[in-house]
Amino acid sequence: MQVRNTIPQIVPHPASFRPWVQDCLALLGVSPASVSRQIGLGRNTIGDFLGKPNRSIDMTTAHVLTCKLCEIAADKSVQLPRLEAPANA
Repeated sequence: MQVRNTIPQIVPHPASFRPWVQDCLALLGVSPASVSRQIGLGRNTIGDFLGKPNRSIDMTTAHVLTCKLCEIAADKSVQLPRLEAPANA
């Protein structure tokens, strides 16, 4: 499996992005509420996105969330999984 700690170069569909975020949170040992607060969101924002398939987040939030997860991973010397998203997702 190829891993990297860089911002994805694609704009994934929420159905592809959601499991990637869940995997990253688990690898990093951080809660959705903790990360939500760190990026200036309400404590339930990321948890709601993860737990409700009909919920989405905007591109800015996805970008800031991805940057924060990469920052935490770098601080903990953890490699995040590659974000895979089909071109037509």
